[in-house]
Amino acid sequence: MLFFRRLLLLLSPRHRRRRDLELDEELRANLALAADEAAESGLTPDQAAPAARREIGNLTRVREEARAVWFPGWDDLAQDVRYAARSLRRAPVFTLVAILSLALGIGSATALFSLVDWVVLRPLSYRDPGRLVYVREIVPPLAHLYPTIPVNIRHFLFWRDDARSFSSIVAMVSSGGTITTGEPETIEGAAVTAGFCEILGVEPQLGRCFSRDEEQRGRSKVALIADSLWRRRFGAAPDVAGRPLVVDGVPHTVIGVLPASFRFPKRDDLGSLSRLGARTEIFRPIDDAGGGWGGDYDYIVLGRLRSGVSREKAAAELNVLERRIMADQHLGYTPGAQVDMLQDVVVSPVRTALGVLLAAVMLLLLIVCVNLANLLLARGSARAREFALRVALGARRGRLMVHALMETLLLALAGGALGAFGARAAVRLFTSSARVNLPRLDEVQVDGRVWLFAFGLSLACGVLFGLLPSLRLARLDPQQTLRSGSYTQTVTRGGLRVREWLVGGEVALSAMLLVLAGLLINSLAHVLRVDKGFHEEQTVLVHISLPGQYRSPQQRNGFFDLAVERFRTLPGVRSAAFISKPPLTGESNVNEVSVEGAAGAALDPVTRQTLIVNVRFIGPDYFSTLGIPLLKGRALEEADRQRSVAVLSARLAAKIWPNENPLGRKITSASGVSGAEVVGVVGDVHSSRLEQDPTMMVYAPFWKRGFDAGYVAIRTAGGVPDLLAQVRGALRTIDPGLSAPELQTAGALVTAATAQRRFQMDVAAAFAGSALLLALLGIYGVVAYGVSLRRREMGVRLALGAGPGDVRRLVLRQGLRPVVAGLGIGLAVALAAGRLVRTMLFGISPADAPTLVAVAAVLACVGAAACVLPACRRRASIRRGCCGMNRAPVTLLGEDYGTHRIHYARPGHARGRVSAS
Repeated sequence: MLFFRRLLLLLSPRHRRRRDLELDEELRANLALAADEAAESGLTPDQAAPAARREIGNLTRVREEARAVWFPGWDDLAQDVRYAARSLRRAPVFTLVAILSLALGIGSATALFSLVDWVVLRPLSYRDPGRLVYVREIVPPLAHLYPTIPVNIRHFLFWRDDARSFSSIVAMVSSGGTITTGEPETIEGAAVTAGFCEILGVEPQLGRCFSRDEEQRGRSKVALIADSLWRRRFGAAPDVAGRPLVVDGVPHTVIGVLPASFRFPKRDDLGSLSRLGARTEIFRPIDDAGGGWGGDYDYIVLGRLRSGVSREKAAAELNVLERRIMADQHLGYTPGAQVDMLQDVVVSPVRTALGVLLAAVMLLLLIVCVNLANLLLARGSARAREFALRVALGARRGRLMVHALMETLLLALAGGALGAFGARAAVRLFTSSARVNLPRLDEVQVDGRVWLFAFGLSLACGVLFGLLPSLRLARLDPQQTLRSGSYTQTVTRGGLRVREWLVGGEVALSAMLLVLAGLLINSLAHVLRVDKGFHEEQTVLVHISLPGQYRSPQQRNGFFDLAVERFRTLPGVRSAAFISKPPLTGESNVNEVSVEGAAGAALDPVTRQTLIVNVRFIGPDYFSTLGIPLLKGRALEEADRQRSVAVLSARLAAKIWPNENPLGRKITSASGVSGAEVVGVVGDVHSSRLEQDPTMMVYAPFWKRGFDAGYVAIRTAGGVPDLLAQVRGALRTIDPGLSAPELQTAGALVTAATAQRRFQMDVAAAFAGSALLLALLGIYGVVAYGVSLRRREMGVRLALGAGPGDVRRLVLRQGLRPVVAGLGIGLAVALAAGRLVRTMLFGISPADAPTLVAVAAVLACVGAAACVLPACRRRASIRRGCCGMNRAPVTLLGEDYGTHRIHYARPGHARGRVSAS
């Protein structure tokens, strides 16, 4: 900070004037004192003043020496900064282009670094996060499909009592509800065990956390609420602790409010089958530890390791306890426990993708630097005489190099500041509106650490793109430069070759970015071409959550039956049906399946592994509403209310009864499906991701379960702009106290399922497009500069009979040489680095030939266009510059033109030899 404070003081005109006035006043005082001393020695007043000036010396030199003593080197630095600012002000177009280019590159890099920093690099925002672990179980019958799954609550309670590796361990599960205190509202929540606050290191800002006693039935009607819910429902009242809160018709007592800074995992942050709410706002104790020892693997378990205990030791202890559970409860298999660091679990799914995108933006920034280096080399050729004159007058070459670097540093700092502010705005917009599911996204911001990164990156860019041009300027031969005069160029073909090498590097970097973008675009295209199994057009899904007064299954079934009936009568609605969980919203009711008359679970006919299915509960007309094709038999009907029937997905039917008719067979699975007769086979759908194989499904009538929350799928005849209002009106006629439902289109399910892949593709495509534009400008600049260097030579060629096509071919050869070389290097490096992005691809390999060919064709066309434009633009001016050469070409033989000598074998010959003089 002292450096910048002193630099700002030196650059401040007001401070400089005040300092100069003080120095002049001191010099006048010294002159007066010296004159007095001279007068005392016997000199007259007319003789004393000159004697005093001779004694003190040259005043200008004294001033410079005084400044050097006060601020060693600082005054020179301040002069360089002021001179660099004046030089940039005299070239406004160049300055603006440079600053905007740097703002684009540095701003993009800063925004992506903020994502990587907050999501991947920083520790989780909990107390001592390095000791937090995430525990999942390994169930051998399911391990081929789900290597790990959440924990059985019975197993957790056994661990909590007997495990010694943890200072605390807690279980939690998603558990939302409907608040009916005041305006009904459905909120997302979680049921947790005691120790929840202690393990995460969070202290409620008001009230307290749960105790072990409140896990018991009759004492568990308490709630810990989030800061957002406290402000929205209670107006941030400080006396909220002790107030009642009715959730699902059950009175609860608010015991505390969590701080606004508390962050709870959301959605799939903790892996598959551990889906949480997008915004958990209420926490209640788990008061029902029911269920068996061999099923219901539904609970998220977090543990805090004791000091000195490793993750491996904790896993070994839990596996010993798992073997005891197997022996005591006769499970038939030995479950296992997997212990992972919570930080790794949260960030591992996005670490590779964010790292690749950050590398891509750094490549873009490198392209910006190369382009600016080319611009500076061109600008340096125009300033070469200025620098040569300064060297001839005694300026040190090191000082000239510092001055040239100062210009680039000022450009980089200005571009970096603009880019950082742009990154700050972009990050705010992204975090508030992004639909991509990134962990810890709500924590991302541009803070001091990110600002420091932007500053360091700006300095690095300033040195990077300014070092080569400043070295070339500092090494100029002043005699040759000044002797060359103003008519010819002062930069030789060697300088042009340097710029061509830079263009080659720029093309190579652009090729790498284009290959990455092409692979991601191709992958998304392959994903979207996957058969979804349902029609997303004109289909809407309404999520309804029933309050607690609907206690019996009959009441809940009656509500959904009535809601479906009312929806069918709405204008523009063709059909409606109930579904417990729509496609692409995650897996649920994951179970084995067995066939009547067979011992044990059904096995895959090829792998001989246990078949794992998802059970979905539906109402009549569901398949026709979503457009899922009926392949065999029939769909579920109203007459099936009192029957045990099921419909299978095609993939599951083919696995259980290959080449056989499944109709009339009976199957059994958990989740209430027992001895169900197969009445139909339908097309396959995906439960989570389109990249995965279709999920094997069992569809059963929803009347058997009595759901308190579910979806109603509505198929419309066309666009219904006020459908949401109509749906809400229909629900109010059934229950005015029902909370407002959520409504989304089936197309939104597909968009959400591909959101992360779209985000990766959009970012990479934006970087690749920017790189392509920069490459076009860079190639054009170098070729145009080369044409200007060879203008007299081309004029001679035209004068001696060469055609315009010959000139264009000459320019194309010169311009495309670095393009071809850079393209080859870029594609080779992209192929070598392909393994880094392999996990981000779908349906293609990193060496996808169409992508590589397309990238090569695009860059070749761009390079050719950038080469042709200067040739066509310069042709007329070249002809005008020939003067009278075409009238007497023979007189030009052997004549010296500046830095080139032209040799022709005979007059009128279009091709000759040009050599440096």
